[in-house]
Amino acid sequence: MNLNLFFSDPIRSCRRLCGFFLLLGLLLNGDSFASVQADASRITLRVRNMSLTEIFKRIESDYDYRFFFQDEQLRGTGLRSVQMKNATIESVMAR
Repeated sequence: MNLNLFFSDPIRSCRRLCGFFLLLGLLLNGDSFASVQADASRITLRVRNMSLTEIFKRIESDYDYRFFFQDEQLRGTGLRSVQMKNATIESVMAR
């Protein structure tokens, strides 16, 4: 393999090396990320007549989840009551 062709353009070389390390990082961390997601904790949530903003803040304070939204997106959604025990975050969000 002619290394001069590979390293002749410094910008192209940097892009290739960055891409290589990015791919390597994803491959090495992919298993640990998947296992964290598979072992995600279940949550118990009992709220009555709360806004979605308050519900999200409650989940964030009690569990290791973070929600990103703008207040305008949740305006007019009204009050909610949710009672779920040992549920996944996906099932809570679906309610």
